[in-house]
Amino acid sequence: MNTQSPTTVPMDTDHSVQTQAEAPKHRRAFEVFSWENLQSNLTNSRPASNRIPPAADPASAFLDMQQVPNEIDGLDIAQALPTEAIGSKFRADTKFIQIFFDETDEADSFIQEGTLSVKNYEIPILPPKGKLAKTALIRLDNVPMRKRNNMQEKINLAMAEFCLPVEIAPITLKGTNLMTTRWEVLAKAIPNSNLAQTLPSIIVIDGQKVLLSWPGSPLTCLQCLSVGHSRKNCPRCTKAAPVQKQGTAPSKQKSSVNKKATYAA
Repeated sequence: MNTQSPTTVPMDTDHSVQTQAEAPKHRRAFEVFSWENLQSNLTNSRPASNRIPPAADPASAFLDMQQVPNEIDGLDIAQALPTEAIGSKFRADTKFIQIFFDETDEADSFIQEGTLSVKNYEIPILPPKGKLAKTALIRLDNVPMRKRNNMQEKINLAMAEFCLPVEIAPITLKGTNLMTTRWEVLAKAIPNSNLAQTLPSIIVIDGQKVLLSWPGSPLTCLQCLSVGHSRKNCPRCTKAAPVQKQGTAPSKQKSSVNKKATYAA
């Protein structure tokens, strides 16, 4: 049986001379087996940004300025825009610049570029709220545990009804081949359709509900596997008040309470 190992050691390595600085850092079990210790296995380029723009004007596009260095000249950005651009709105606090066009098709063509090149820096171009880029990143949660190739085929079959999958890959623990119940799908819209409107929030694979999420998608809950709220606000997680038994009197609070004592809420 093959032993999974994140690193390989050459046969002629002399372990006796390994210094303390070179020794691998000790990590506790749940530092490795943690949702904070994951890696993507997609080989295709991921979308430059997954932020959600604040407005939905269909004849507009957004420049995501969150990671743009201050050295980039604002006038260079304005001059790099296509000649079809007719105006802009801007919010320094949200790091978005909204670019307007006269026609929706012109905005869509700009969005298809993916990024705006300015002085060797690529600024992400995002569609307005309610639309997805030509290639969108979709995350799947609660995916059944099966062999990778088998599950890739099942996910592809299930997703092909709603989109055109480009790549499908599991999210694994860093430095290992151990899959988690999370997968990622890079997908394109079916021609003449809006990907954000064709994607469902839940699909079923091998009789198990799988939750889908993408920028701007409805909230889904991993606790009850339904749509409309997050796990944090799931009604099933809300503790109900204890029911008083019939015929029993409510307990009286003792009068000798230490007034200096404090209690957590």
